[in-house]
Amino acid sequence: MRAFTFLLLACAGWLLQSCSASRYNPSKKYAPQQLQEDYAVFRGSLEEAHPSLYWYTPKDSMDFYFDVGKSKLKDSLTEGQFRTVLSYVISKIRCGHTSVRPSRAAMEATVRNSPFPLFIKAWPDTVVVMGNLNRTDSSVYRGVILQKIDGR
Repeated sequence: MRAFTFLLLACAGWLLQSCSASRYNPSKKYAPQQLQEDYAVFRGSLEEAHPSLYWYTPKDSMDFYFDVGKSKLKDSLTEGQFRTVLSYVISKIRCGHTSVRPSRAAMEATVRNSPFPLFIKAWPDTVVVMGNLNRTDSSVYRGVILQKIDGR
Protein backbone atom coordinates (compact mmCIF):
# COMPACT_ATOMS: atom_id res chain seq x y z
CA MET A 1 0.00 0.00 0.00
CA ARG A 2 2.86 2.40 0.82
CA ALA A 3 4.51 1.69 -2.53
CA PHE A 4 1.25 2.45 -4.34
CA THR A 5 0.81 5.73 -2.41
CA PHE A 6 4.40 6.73 -3.16
CA LEU A 7 3.94 5.90 -6.85
CA LEU A 8 0.68 7.88 -6.96
CA LEU A 9 2.31 10.93 -5.33
CA ALA A 10 5.32 10.70 -7.64
CA CYS A 11 3.05 10.62 -10.71
CA ALA A 12 1.02 13.56 -9.40
CA GLY A 13 4.21 15.55 -8.80
CA TRP A 14 5.47 14.75 -12.27
CA LEU A 15 2.17 15.84 -13.82
CA LEU A 16 2.07 19.07 -11.82
CA GLN A 17 5.66 19.85 -12.78
CA SER A 18 4.83 19.46 -16.46
CA CYS A 19 2.04 22.02 -16.04
CA SER A 20 4.33 24.70 -14.65
CA ALA A 21 4.52 27.92 -16.63
CA SER A 22 7.62 28.25 -18.74
CA ARG A 23 9.20 31.65 -19.14
CA TYR A 24 8.95 33.25 -22.55
CA ASN A 25 12.30 33.76 -24.23
CA PRO A 26 12.09 36.31 -27.09
CA SER A 27 15.55 35.35 -28.35
CA LYS A 28 14.67 31.65 -28.76
CA LYS A 29 15.39 30.60 -32.34
CA TYR A 30 13.27 28.10 -34.22
CA ALA A 31 14.74 25.63 -36.71
CA PRO A 32 14.21 26.34 -40.43
CA GLN A 33 12.26 23.09 -40.86
CA GLN A 34 9.78 24.09 -38.14
CA LEU A 35 9.43 27.59 -39.62
CA GLN A 36 8.81 26.16 -43.09
CA GLU A 37 6.11 23.83 -41.73
CA ASP A 38 4.42 26.75 -39.97
CA TYR A 39 4.76 28.85 -43.12
CA ALA A 40 3.08 26.12 -45.18
CA VAL A 41 0.14 26.16 -42.74
CA PHE A 42 0.06 29.98 -42.93
CA ARG A 43 -0.04 29.98 -46.73
CA GLY A 44 -2.53 27.13 -46.94
CA SER A 45 -4.86 28.83 -44.47
CA LEU A 46 -4.80 32.09 -46.41
CA GLU A 47 -5.32 30.40 -49.78
CA GLU A 48 -8.17 28.28 -48.45
CA ALA A 49 -10.05 30.70 -46.24
CA HIS A 50 -9.16 34.34 -46.93
CA PRO A 51 -12.16 35.86 -48.75
CA SER A 52 -10.26 38.65 -50.51
CA LEU A 53 -6.79 37.21 -51.01
CA TYR A 54 -6.64 38.18 -54.70
CA TRP A 55 -8.92 41.25 -54.76
CA TYR A 56 -6.14 43.85 -54.71
CA THR A 57 -3.13 41.73 -55.66
CA PRO A 58 -3.30 39.23 -58.54
CA LYS A 59 -2.68 35.54 -57.86
CA ASP A 60 0.64 35.43 -59.72
CA SER A 61 1.91 38.39 -57.66
CA MET A 62 0.74 36.79 -54.39
CA ASP A 63 2.47 33.55 -55.40
CA PHE A 64 5.65 35.58 -55.92
CA TYR A 65 5.30 37.22 -52.47
CA PHE A 66 4.61 33.84 -50.85
CA ASP A 67 7.79 32.51 -52.48
CA VAL A 68 9.80 35.54 -51.30
CA GLY A 69 8.57 34.91 -47.75
CA LYS A 70 9.45 31.22 -47.97
CA SER A 71 12.94 32.04 -49.28
CA LYS A 72 13.65 33.98 -46.07
CA LEU A 73 13.28 30.81 -43.98
CA LYS A 74 16.68 29.28 -44.74
CA ASP A 75 18.11 30.09 -41.30
CA SER A 76 16.85 29.90 -37.72
CA LEU A 77 14.62 32.83 -36.70
CA THR A 78 13.13 34.15 -33.49
CA GLU A 79 9.37 34.54 -33.16
CA GLY A 80 9.67 38.27 -33.86
CA GLN A 81 11.76 37.73 -36.99
CA PHE A 82 9.32 35.10 -38.26
CA ARG A 83 6.42 37.46 -37.57
CA THR A 84 8.21 40.09 -39.69
CA VAL A 85 8.36 37.65 -42.62
CA LEU A 86 4.66 36.83 -42.23
CA SER A 87 3.79 40.53 -41.94
CA TYR A 88 5.60 41.24 -45.20
CA VAL A 89 3.38 38.73 -47.01
CA ILE A 90 0.23 39.92 -45.23
CA SER A 91 0.96 43.52 -46.27
CA LYS A 92 0.90 42.46 -49.93
CA ILE A 93 -2.73 41.30 -49.58
CA ARG A 94 -3.62 44.95 -48.87
CA CYS A 95 -6.52 43.98 -46.64
CA GLY A 96 -6.82 46.09 -43.51
CA HIS A 97 -8.61 43.31 -41.63
CA THR A 98 -5.75 40.81 -41.90
CA SER A 99 -2.77 41.00 -39.56
CA VAL A 100 -0.20 38.92 -37.72
CA ARG A 101 -0.23 39.09 -33.94
CA PRO A 102 2.41 37.91 -31.49
CA SER A 103 1.83 34.71 -29.55
CA ARG A 104 -0.03 34.92 -26.25
CA ALA A 105 3.23 34.32 -24.38
CA ALA A 106 4.93 37.18 -26.24
CA MET A 107 2.03 39.53 -25.52
CA GLU A 108 2.02 38.62 -21.82
CA ALA A 109 5.79 39.15 -21.62
CA THR A 110 5.40 42.55 -23.29
CA VAL A 111 2.70 43.58 -20.83
CA ARG A 112 4.72 42.29 -17.86
CA ASN A 113 7.91 44.05 -18.93
CA SER A 114 6.40 47.25 -20.30
CA PRO A 115 8.14 50.34 -18.90
CA PHE A 116 5.18 52.58 -19.81
CA PRO A 117 1.79 51.48 -18.44
CA LEU A 118 -0.40 53.24 -21.02
CA PHE A 119 -1.34 52.40 -24.57
CA ILE A 120 -1.93 55.73 -26.28
CA LYS A 121 -2.91 57.07 -29.66
CA ALA A 122 -1.49 60.45 -30.61
CA TRP A 123 -2.57 63.08 -33.11
CA PRO A 124 -0.85 66.45 -33.60
CA ASP A 125 -3.18 68.14 -31.09
CA THR A 126 -4.52 65.27 -28.93
CA VAL A 127 -3.31 62.21 -27.02
CA VAL A 128 -5.93 59.61 -26.03
CA VAL A 129 -5.50 56.64 -23.68
CA MET A 130 -6.35 53.39 -25.48
CA GLY A 131 -5.57 51.15 -22.50
CA ASN A 132 -3.96 51.10 -19.06
CA LEU A 133 -1.85 48.19 -17.81
CA ASN A 134 -2.30 49.35 -14.22
CA ARG A 135 -5.73 47.85 -13.52
CA THR A 136 -5.98 49.52 -10.09
CA ASP A 137 -5.57 53.05 -11.50
CA SER A 138 -9.11 54.36 -11.91
CA SER A 139 -8.09 57.90 -12.94
CA VAL A 140 -6.62 56.95 -16.31
CA TYR A 141 -8.90 54.73 -18.34
CA ARG A 142 -9.67 54.09 -22.00
CA GLY A 143 -10.90 57.20 -23.78
CA VAL A 144 -9.32 59.76 -21.45
CA ILE A 145 -7.73 62.70 -23.29
CA LEU A 146 -4.35 63.48 -21.74
CA GLN A 147 -3.90 67.19 -21.04
CA LYS A 148 -0.58 67.05 -19.13
CA ILE A 149 2.00 64.45 -18.21
CA ASP A 150 3.91 65.04 -14.95
CA GLY A 151 2.52 68.57 -14.75
CA ARG A 152 3.76 69.58 -18.21
